[in-house]
Amino acid sequence: MPYSKQREAILRAVQAKKSHPSADEVYARLKKEYPALSLGTVYRNLNQLAQAGKLRRLAIPGNPDRYDGTLAPHCHLHCIRCGALVDVATPDCLREPEKIEPPSGCTIEGAHLLFYGRCAQCAGADDSSSEF
Repeated sequence: MPYSKQREAILRAVQAKKSHPSADEVYARLKKEYPALSLGTVYRNLNQLAQAGKLRRLAIPGNPDRYDGTLAPHCHLHCIRCGALVDVATPDCLREPEKIEPPSGCTIEGAHLLFYGRCAQCAGADDSSSEF
């Protein structure tokens, strides 16, 4: 993948945020510094960076994809109240997927586990309704 100043800025923006930003959030963060930057460029570069293994794309059902600059194996908790995505320690079975017995004829190349719940801030809020 050839070097691009904008691509490098997009990668740095994802790596700098532990909030797992969406493409729209990355675009909003970089638009002042790169006025010619388009949302399409952000999407295209995020996809290229994910395909190249420089960051992880996180698909959250019913929500825009989010991006993670932490490449070490780990899980996530998706807050059902505010939408935050929080890192969670990965169980041993996901840290070493080669130890999992795949169905006959199949191979496992990776895994990602997504928990649903409430982040620390929302768990402490006085609201007992569940949105999940």
